[in-house]
Amino acid sequence: MRILNLNHRDLLFLILYVLLVLSSCAEQVKKTGETALTGKQLMDIHCTSCHLLPIPENLDKTTWRLNVLPRMGYMMGFRNQPDSAIVAFNDEGEGKRISEESSLYLATKTPNFSEEEWQRLQDYILGLAPEKLPIGERKIEAFTNLFEAKKVELPFPRPSTTFTGFISHGHLISGDANQGGIIMHYDANLKLQKQDSVGINLVHAKKQDDIYWHTHMGTSFAATDNPNGFISQYSENGMVNKIIDNLTRPVHTAYGNLTGDGETELVVSEFGKWTGRLSWWKMKNGKYEGKNLINLPGAIRSEIVDMNGDGLNDVVALFGQGDEAIYILYNQGKGEFEIDKVLRFPPTYGSTYFKMFDYNQDGYLDILYTAGDNGDYTPIAKPYHGIRVFLNDQQNQFKEELFLPLYGAFRAIAEDFDQDGDLDFAAISYFPKYNKEFFVFRENLGNNWFMPKIVKDVNIGRWMTMDSFDFDQDGDKDLVLGSYDWEQNSVSNENIVPLVYLRNTTID
Repeated sequence: MRILNLNHRDLLFLILYVLLVLSSCAEQVKKTGETALTGKQLMDIHCTSCHLLPIPENLDKTTWRLNVLPRMGYMMGFRNQPDSAIVAFNDEGEGKRISEESSLYLATKTPNFSEEEWQRLQDYILGLAPEKLPIGERKIEAFTNLFEAKKVELPFPRPSTTFTGFISHGHLISGDANQGGIIMHYDANLKLQKQDSVGINLVHAKKQDDIYWHTHMGTSFAATDNPNGFISQYSENGMVNKIIDNLTRPVHTAYGNLTGDGETELVVSEFGKWTGRLSWWKMKNGKYEGKNLINLPGAIRSEIVDMNGDGLNDVVALFGQGDEAIYILYNQGKGEFEIDKVLRFPPTYGSTYFKMFDYNQDGYLDILYTAGDNGDYTPIAKPYHGIRVFLNDQQNQFKEELFLPLYGAFRAIAEDFDQDGDLDFAAISYFPKYNKEFFVFRENLGNNWFMPKIVKDVNIGRWMTMDSFDFDQDGDKDLVLGSYDWEQNSVSNENIVPLVYLRNTTID
């Protein structure tokens, strides 16, 4: 055996040389490892920081290539995308400044991975995406005579209904974007009794005592981060009082009490565009002061309810626009909340509505949920759109129990409409074309089978709003549907049904 005989200087040189070689090898391994990342690995790394991992099979190749991938690239810092593909990032004035400065989704101005890796990620997605999505529910052929449709006349030609609601027996209201924003009052014979100007884009209303609480989306029905939405109070003598302003496209307000003092407090869903929030408003020193609960875009709706039986009201909220999810905000007292994200949905779903209800009659609140928003790019028929029911395991964890497909589902109501002792579903859809089903009645036939049926003379309308109530006081639940004709020239004016009352004929 030969033994090296090295002096101190040679030994030091050898050690430095070995360290240099090892460092070079480690760097080469690192570079090789980065280069070797697969498209799936890149997707797992870069597509989960803001929302649930997308499912490539949920969109067709054309939609991925022309719309979604360019927008993904833009948000990942690859800003050199074609203008036609990134129109979703356009906004005006204050909205544009706010979104660029404050949005989680637009925070990355320069990419943190290479063009080569970005191309590999796109190739992976396109390799899995189908040419066309599979067909979901077939065309509904069955009709129901359960509802008698009565058209409600409006004082203007084209429908822009932003809200409909039953106030009491024989009192129906609707909000419309025409004439700068009006509210209309109808009597038991569906005759217009009065109309008042209340402000643009009234999207939610609740009457409490003699005062109406109104939620106004703001000057733009399209998505924006401009903070020009507001909450107002209105009385039937025509007086309007703005009580909260500078809201970012609010779309819903829940009313209740979170502090236990008995005062009316508001939880506002500010959808925004790339910014937004769920905010809580409480009266203090004669005016309402707000507090952020969840600072994310896409707040759609909330309910104030005690979910854990501790005597304190909690908040349940639905978010869309990226990280689509349902949250429970457990009230800890003193204005503090513990937040639990109980359900999360793929960003392609397009969440539109939820409602807490007891589906299986076990005394615990379950979740009724609809997905169907299809307006971010050229609408396509998505087989995963529809109505879902998530059962509560009695620990406020939820598992899907029921899925009823409906393209573009916008809202669903669960009631025993036919008075046979079980829950049926009434649902509206906004995003199919005019030759598709817009209102569907799902009759409960047992064993989680709900037969789809349509009502004659109801489907010519872009139904955006719906409410249920025993309007004619005969003991069964009636419905009202409101149409917002976004595509103003898509069909002739004579064929549009702007507002329709569906009288339940179960009890005559």
